[in-house]
Amino acid sequence: MPYINQKQRKVFNPIIDILFSHIDNKGEVNYCITRLVHLWVLELVKKSRKCYDILSKGHNVLQDAAAEYYRVIIAPYEDIKKKENGFVSELDSKGDKLQNDYEDYSYYVGTEITCGRTPLKYSSWLDSFRKG
Repeated sequence: MPYINQKQRKVFNPIIDILFSHIDNKGEVNYCITRLVHLWVLELVKKSRKCYDILSKGHNVLQDAAAEYYRVIIAPYEDIKKKENGFVSELDSKGDKLQNDYEDYSYYVGTEITCGRTPLKYSSWLDSFRKG
């Protein structure tokens, strides 16, 4: 999660701003991100030991950053375009219902699941799609 507190941001933002002032293209952005992740993982390896769990943390942080960028920046733009241009298929219209179902799902998560053996009782958009 990139939402660190303001005190931490005051430390990083000036450094990032200086770095950004030297970046001219996508390759340089990629290099800086990759180098930063490599340095972080190398430091983790020094403190622990080289193992899959440690090495995969670099991949995980990149995936998390990409997912957050998609969620905050790209998805709202796609929603606008979907409203302007319409659905691709019926699956899109069923997918929109997922947001409404999420509240139902959240309600049951803590109360209905017991060791993964009790089925979760909620109205999922996929179930409604299957029923037609």
